[in-house]
Amino acid sequence: LVGTLPATGAPNVRPSSAGTGGGQFDSAMNLMARAQYAEASASFRAYADGHPDDSDLSPQALYWVGTIAYMSPEQAEGRKVDARSDIFSFGSVLYELLSGERAFRGGSGLAVLAAVLRDTPRPLSGLKPEIPEAVQQVVVKCLEKNPEKRYQSISEAHEDLERIYFSLRSGSGLSPTLSTYIPAAAVPVT
Repeated sequence: LVGTLPATGAPNVRPSSAGTGGGQFDSAMNLMARAQYAEASASFRAYADGHPDDSDLSPQALYWVGTIAYMSPEQAEGRKVDARSDIFSFGSVLYELLSGERAFRGGSGLAVLAAVLRDTPRPLSGLKPEIPEAVQQVVVKCLEKNPEKRYQSISEAHEDLERIYFSLRSGSGLSPTLSTYIPAAAVPVT
């Protein structure tokens, strides 16, 4: 799969012609590096700066920026967004990159929005059991419905993914400090 992070809107993911071999995690790490750009995303910051208090907007004046399938719950509800909204979008892209499926699906745009607001994506372990548990935990934390429970900055997610990446490359096992970032309760029981 190939991921792109355009200057406006949410990231796009499309199947690559190269297939889904062992390079998926390398692709995810490449996407993660580019996702650091999202923390300073001009589109979301411009929206927040231009509308410091959404309460003055009529329902007709509300608009969405991005692709519905990658939208955070707070953005789908028209609430104020910050960098944590981008982290949710990144989690959606990472989920799709790793599994080949969208995290949130539906038969229409409104059905997808409803799924973003209420559904939990299928566990990655059921779709691709070869994905390391620690990577699955990062995705789950990125996709938390409550922004307070998500990573608070993309740098935190990057640190965890980098730690996992180098641990897997070296064959030394995962660092015990990963559990300080990801509580066991954040991982769905399958």
